Amino acid sequence: MLSRSLLLLLAFASVSCTSSRVAVNLEQASIRTIDHATLFPGSPVVQHDRSLRHVLQLNISSQTDLLKYFEDRHTQLRVRCWVEGSTDRKEYTGFAIGPITEKSIGETTSHHYTIYSFIDLEADDVQYKNGKPASTMDLRLARFDALKCHLLGVVKAPVPYPQSNDLIVSSSTFRELLRAE
Repeated sequence: MLSRSLLLLLAFASVSCTSSRVAVNLEQASIRTIDHATLFPGSPVVQHDRSLRHVLQLNISSQTDLLKYFEDRHTQLRVRCWVEGSTDRKEYTGFAIGPITEKSIGETTSHHYTIYSFIDLEADDVQYKNGKPASTMDLRLARFDALKCHLLGVVKAPVPYPQSNDLIVSSSTFRELLRAE
């Protein structure tokens, strides 16, 4: 029985080792000020919260209908963001919302989406202390090489997830966006 289970697990692992990638284009990055309730629509806790939040907005496109692509693979679509090349050598991640489907004007074969990431222009330490990130990085002040995000299909089984290519905003581009805000 144990050897049969082990064989089944190995067969499952060998079949699932081919992680697929879907192509996504970063059309525009900008820093936006958005009210809290818009970022978290429908949440009863924040329904009346109109505080303003600064976010990195990523406008993306794909020839693939991303929502259908990940749904067809029975995965939950998530956006994962992180800071690359932080000068303090810690690992930081950024909270992200989306992708939110944009309405297309006219006929187009591309699908357009918006992602909001790095809420309050902060990133969280991947190390936790007392249930919270051990530290945060204020992106307006910190030095880093780039901000990266990709789309990821999440499943509970330990298999490679379908994902997109990385969406990259370099540190110099981020500084330009800050000046333009």
